[in-house]
Amino acid sequence: MTSQRVRAEFKRMCFSLEEPVVYRNLTGDPLIEAFGQLFRASASEKSDFDLIHRWYYHICGLALELGWPEHLANLIMEDENLFSKAAAAAGDFGLNPALRASAMRDLEMCRALVAFSARRVKEGIAELWNEQASGEYALCDPPMLWPEWGDGPSLRSVGDLLRKKEEPKMPEDEECGGGLTRTWKADGRGAAYGRRDVNARGDAYGWWDERRLEIEAYLMGSGSVEEMVDFLARCHFENGYGLLSRYLAFRWEGHCLKGIVNPDCVQRTQLFGLERELSILAENTEHFLAGFRANNVLLYGNRGTGKSSAVKALLDTYWAEGLRLVELSKSALADLPEVVRSLGGSQQKFILFVDDLSFDDTELGYKSLKTVLEGGLAAEPGNVLIYATSNRRHLVKENFADRRGDEVHAGDSVDEKLSLADRFGLTITFSAPDQKGYLGIVRGLARRRGLSIEDSELERMALRWEMTHNGRSGRTARQFVDYLEGYIALAAADPDEF
Repeated sequence: MTSQRVRAEFKRMCFSLEEPVVYRNLTGDPLIEAFGQLFRASASEKSDFDLIHRWYYHICGLALELGWPEHLANLIMEDENLFSKAAAAAGDFGLNPALRASAMRDLEMCRALVAFSARRVKEGIAELWNEQASGEYALCDPPMLWPEWGDGPSLRSVGDLLRKKEEPKMPEDEECGGGLTRTWKADGRGAAYGRRDVNARGDAYGWWDERRLEIEAYLMGSGSVEEMVDFLARCHFENGYGLLSRYLAFRWEGHCLKGIVNPDCVQRTQLFGLERELSILAENTEHFLAGFRANNVLLYGNRGTGKSSAVKALLDTYWAEGLRLVELSKSALADLPEVVRSLGGSQQKFILFVDDLSFDDTELGYKSLKTVLEGGLAAEPGNVLIYATSNRRHLVKENFADRRGDEVHAGDSVDEKLSLADRFGLTITFSAPDQKGYLGIVRGLARRRGLSIEDSELERMALRWEMTHNGRSGRTARQFVDYLEGYIALAAADPDEF
């Protein structure tokens, strides 16, 4: 290949990276930008091999860290664009033909970029080197001796894999999630429902990895670009687009939504003695997921009685039906209207989770919450509910001063504060267990963890623990079983010490 043909090829690749119509966001990625800089430098009539060398090695470093073409597959799946939004709303069946054609053209460019392998790049640079290298360039390593970016997993993926191997496996007879999920119909006319398994951590990241591998296969030449577009349309239809498509749990922080990489995985089978409370909460949530009207929920009760765990367990049970959890701190309640607006157009269903909710009499955040719960002019979106936990039945602190103050209609001030709890359509009370209930929780947790201990000894130790710690509650029971698990393991390893 002559140097002119090499430069023309590099120039063609450079132009293609600058011309996406649908996937324009890809051009701002550091690794994609580095490819563009390398192609631009190599296409120059007077090649600057110092610059080419720096960009090539920069690409090698980024590709090792992020993975290639793993990183490109992630970018494509996460990208928020006209195609992903349209596919999420209507699937491939409802796509505008021009939009579909533009997406196909951009994805063909991505396939060409992956096909332009490190060896092929080095061979082109070597051709330019042989024509121009002299003087200072002669001291550099020849291009064919440069390293190559491979097709292996990224350093991040390897780290995730090692962490997964270290995580304890769940007992085989325990179901770890699942549920009904909307699935794609080939004719594009709507959604059917089927069961999707959840991986051992109780999240959808196993699903994400599987789909990413399929996108990587398409990028590396498997199948046609038409099939790739159809596959992406199905992915967006089932799981949305952008940040919301990748994570199950989120946190509102700094006026924006952030994905939680490893959400606290609580399973319903871990919660003992809460059958009534969990049933009420599940019924309301299932109405919500089925598209019917459902109530905002206040979970009220003593500390440690399982209120927060009950909400977190919903994610493990219903993620495959499109349920997502958004953690909202009390300090962020002023942003609540903005949060609701940002989620309103999504296919998924969101529970805004506010933990340990209560207000001092000087705090005004409760007014924003009241407006969203009921009484604002804007219609409440059908895919957002608020679930809040509190140790106090009346969420706003009330003082005697409110009753005997200088305000002419003092009762109105009191009613305003008391009315916040009334805005939650459903209140579920969590009571501290009695001794029998407490011991039942302990036995259930101990059996679930496979602890070998006589029931009489287990109960004796559990009652002693309860008296010297935080009283009877689900949290106290779990803390005791945590201690007991370690104690039994150490005793088995070194019996002489125990």
